[in-house]
Amino acid sequence: MRILGRHAGMNQRELAEKLGVAQSRVVALVDSLESAGLIIRKRSAIDRRSQVLQLTDSGHDLLTKLRGAAETQEADLAEGLSADDRDHLYELLLKLSDARGLDRDVHPGYRADE
Repeated sequence: MRILGRHAGMNQRELAEKLGVAQSRVVALVDSLESAGLIIRKRSAIDRRSQVLQLTDSGHDLLTKLRGAAETQEADLAEGLSADDRDHLYELLLKLSDARGLDRDVHPGYRADE
């Protein structure tokens, strides 16, 4: 959902590529999110054969709640660190992530069940 929130209008193939999984796996994920009322599929204005994915209002609301929960958890984990220490830790974690070729938008555990 975060990927769709950041890249509104991507199609299922693009989402599968971003996640690094088979397109068939994304179909089931998209079906679930659509059934829950969190996303919709719409015909692409550019390519009528393709459908783009967009968050619904409920999807945006949930994403906002999830972001708040993540920020609270991050604050709890970093409690006791100064603002400079938190910034430095963040920079180091980004270096580790980049050195391992991890995508900042994709949790690596998602790819483990391919």
